[in-house]
Amino acid sequence: MAAPFRRVVDFGMDMLMAGQIVIPELFLQYYVRLGLSDMEMMVMIHLIRLRQVDHDVYPSMEKISGFMTTDQGALKAIIAGLIEKKMLSVEARYDMITGKLLNEYSFHGLQV
Repeated sequence: MAAPFRRVVDFGMDMLMAGQIVIPELFLQYYVRLGLSDMEMMVMIHLIRLRQVDHDVYPSMEKISGFMTTDQGALKAIIAGLIEKKMLSVEARYDMITGKLLNEYSFHGLQV
C-alpha cells in the first residue's frame, strides 16, 4: 500500500519543484465579482503563465489551446470577450532588437 502513496507524493513534489507562477491572490479571490467566468479565468492564468515562464507576451491561439480542452475558435471568442470586458488588451510594443512593432497582451485592465 505504501507504493501508490509514494508515487503520489513524488508526483506532488515534482510538480512543486517544476516551477511556480505568480497569480495575484485578490484576482483569484474576486474574478467572479469582476465578471469573469471560470473559463475566462483559466485563459487569463495561461496567458500569465506563458508570459512569466515562456516570456511569450502574445502566444498564438494554437499554443494556448494546446494547454486546454478548448478549441482555437472558442478560445478566440473568449479572448475577444476579455478584451471587450477590458480585462485584457492588445498593445503594440517596439522591439529594439528586431526594429519591429510587435503585439502583446496587456493586463492593465486589472489595475484600478
